[in-house]
Amino acid sequence: MNTTVKQTSVTFNRTQQKQILKRFLQITLGRLARVRLDLSQEQQLFLDILPVLLHSNHRQFPCFVSESTPAGVCRYQPSGAEIQKLQRLLPDYRPSETNGNKPRPQILGIYFSGDCGTIIRSAEQNIRIWVCYGQNLGANDVAQLERKCRLIEQWARSLKIRAEFHVVDQAFLSADRQPDFLELDHLYRSGILIAGRMPLWWLIPPEQESNYRQFASILFHKRFISNDEVIDFGGIPEIPADQFIRVSLGQLNQALTCPYSAVIGLVLSEIYLSHYPDTDILSARFKQAVYDDELDLDRLDPHVMVFRTCEQYLIETQQTERLSLLRRCFYLKVNIPLSKYDKHSSWQRKVMETMTTDWGWDKEYLRELDQYTQQDIKTRVDDFQALGQEVIHAYRSMRNFASKTTQNEQLQRDIYDLGFLVNSRFENRAGKIDCVRLLNGEHKQPLMCFGHTRQNHKSLWSLYTESVSYRDLPNTQPLRRAESLIELLTYCHLNHLIDIETPLELIGSNLPIDENTLQTLSQQTLAFIEHVQSQPATSLEHPRHTQVFVLPQAGPDITSGRHALSGRKPVYLQEQIARIDVLCLNRVGEYILQVFDGSERLPQALCCLLANGPQDSLKVSTTSDDGAVEQSLASLLQQVGACFFHDEKTAGARFIAAHPGGFAVIRQRHQGFSYSLLQGHDELVQTLEACQDHYSPIVCEQTPPIPIAVREIASTLQPDTVQIYFQRLNAQQSRISISDPEGAIYSYHYASTDSLTLFNQCRRFVEQCLVLSDDQQRPALCFYQIDQVDAQSNLTITEVAAPYTGLSENQGITIRCSNPWQRQAQLQCHSAGQSFQGKDALKALSHTLSKTDNPIGFISNIVLLETRHTDRFTIGHYLALKARWERQLQQLRQPVSASA
Repeated sequence: MNTTVKQTSVTFNRTQQKQILKRFLQITLGRLARVRLDLSQEQQLFLDILPVLLHSNHRQFPCFVSESTPAGVCRYQPSGAEIQKLQRLLPDYRPSETNGNKPRPQILGIYFSGDCGTIIRSAEQNIRIWVCYGQNLGANDVAQLERKCRLIEQWARSLKIRAEFHVVDQAFLSADRQPDFLELDHLYRSGILIAGRMPLWWLIPPEQESNYRQFASILFHKRFISNDEVIDFGGIPEIPADQFIRVSLGQLNQALTCPYSAVIGLVLSEIYLSHYPDTDILSARFKQAVYDDELDLDRLDPHVMVFRTCEQYLIETQQTERLSLLRRCFYLKVNIPLSKYDKHSSWQRKVMETMTTDWGWDKEYLRELDQYTQQDIKTRVDDFQALGQEVIHAYRSMRNFASKTTQNEQLQRDIYDLGFLVNSRFENRAGKIDCVRLLNGEHKQPLMCFGHTRQNHKSLWSLYTESVSYRDLPNTQPLRRAESLIELLTYCHLNHLIDIETPLELIGSNLPIDENTLQTLSQQTLAFIEHVQSQPATSLEHPRHTQVFVLPQAGPDITSGRHALSGRKPVYLQEQIARIDVLCLNRVGEYILQVFDGSERLPQALCCLLANGPQDSLKVSTTSDDGAVEQSLASLLQQVGACFFHDEKTAGARFIAAHPGGFAVIRQRHQGFSYSLLQGHDELVQTLEACQDHYSPIVCEQTPPIPIAVREIASTLQPDTVQIYFQRLNAQQSRISISDPEGAIYSYHYASTDSLTLFNQCRRFVEQCLVLSDDQQRPALCFYQIDQVDAQSNLTITEVAAPYTGLSENQGITIRCSNPWQRQAQLQCHSAGQSFQGKDALKALSHTLSKTDNPIGFISNIVLLETRHTDRFTIGHYLALKARWERQLQQLRQPVSASA
């Protein structure tokens, strides 16, 4: 390595050094002249006096901080012309005022970069300014210098210049003290020396870049240069993979809002990543061109260099579609309409004319691009899809690269989070409604037509930007198709294709709605979008916004209360609803529509809404003039939301709602929310008796009646408590309900109305089971009586005192069993001094009870003789066995009684 340096140092003489330096200065002056061309006369004042502002501290300066603020630019002295221009801004300024306070040269150099003076032109000039200070400055000095630069930025804004200062030290370290080699690469290939020292990098030949330090030491040793002539930002070594990933993340974030501007940067990142670690960065190409005496400013324009590199890559890899998209993006980014005549032809225009001629673009194609903001929505949708594929491709390439090259956890989290945003913006998914907004422009259509057909017994809607006859529907290509009209209306409003004044047409056979209903739905959709867009921007942690659209059942006459098909009054809410459309703005900004129109539409919609999480806003709207359905559904949604999200007492709850034919039980699982449909009373009883892993309260829908006093019992359920409820059903029968500490409810029916006896027997059974069970703590024991208060079966529930337990040992039935959960469990039954065992023990016991005066059949004790080592028996298991065996006894006694 040292031999190579010595040989090169001999051939690199002072004459060559002067030639190289002259070439860099020639490029600098040429670029500076182009910057001045892009600035107005007033804006040029900023360019002319900026070195003076940083060179001195004067109280009249718009950027004055203090007299001790670091000042003085190395190798710079304000000229008479610059002083005169400064006096245009400050008429009272006199150079002599600074003679007594001559600033020390604490600023090593001032450099420009940015779009100003490049092929990219904008109304507000964008200039990045690098201010490099010496390493002897303290933290307070640097803070004052940064404050001064911020004040210059504010003054520049008054001139319509967007100046962005970067205050760095000689090692090119910013405030976070992390060297950014890609930022340094950008400065080397696009920077313009305004005042101060020239970069030492200029004088290091391209072939010696890997020996940067050794070659630089030779230049100093041979006195080719001196320390006060150059600033040493350093060479660009092998760039860490994390820096490439960070740049790619920045480009992808830009692509979310400005995909046209970001595509070129995405392709460049792809080139860098695909060649890593042997990456040929652009600053190296720039330096090689200077050393080869290729000083064409057009080709060395920073943006042109990036574009040409990407273009060459796509040509070599034969990606013609991506190449076409890249050229369109570059043309639109330059934003010079070549189809329009301009008598003041700029150098940027001439470059673009040469390029488009080489690409074979004709005047008609140029005219289409120049009128892009007025192009029809179909063209814009096609471009949106092409851009989306480009962004998704770039994201996947970056993600794959990162998986192989970085262990940085923060970067990995950023990549993961960005994936949500990229997919939400560009990925096509069922139910997702795209927001196609690429460039500014007027997209509102003079008319929008909605066509309706039926396919596989389902409605299919089509969107047209012009009036279409029913006969022409099959042969006309729509802008978009969907099974939901709400989806098409949302798409139109999101993309500003219609507003409240746009005429909307309906065409088709067997239309489910009329045009007045269509207008109503359009207004409701627009109101929802305007509401959520007026809210603060959502992040990954923010709640969601949801609009529920309800289409009333076609057939029921809600006002008369009769169902058109069956002739009966609709009892259940689902019977009054034909379809539910749930439109949600989720946590990553996607508009998602889900449609529910099947036989289980209401519980499905409820679980969908619960899966979306707590809502920041939730609104229900319907096209019906009668607000009963809307109010009922809104009330149900409020009850369900309160149950699972807003009441800590109901965490892990089971929500019982009425459903045609029975009930729907909704609960939260690990993977979301699910529901079970229960047909009638018996299935509800079985569901409520299921043992729970943890305390699970029960919440009942408020409006419809729930049988077997579940609502009343649910209102009193408490954790870590066994609760016993007595309810007299008629003159001969009663029901006992017992809840275990986890909220399971077990029901028992007895041919007795003696509450004291039943309470006593239940208490004794529970206390004996608690002694035998594996419960870790002893639960409390409470007693309640349920009474019917009127003819409408309204019930009241009252807590009563604990009964006296003075029962003899011989009362009730004792069952002994080993491994009771086996299908053919062997039982030993004991009652009134008699014993029965074997597989027919219950049958024999039932036969004996039918001949006695004890028709209750109350199991007062269960003894488990043997269980598996892994079995854990709680009080709930004992109550479940009691309910199971007592029902079997009752079923066995019925045929016996009948035969008697």
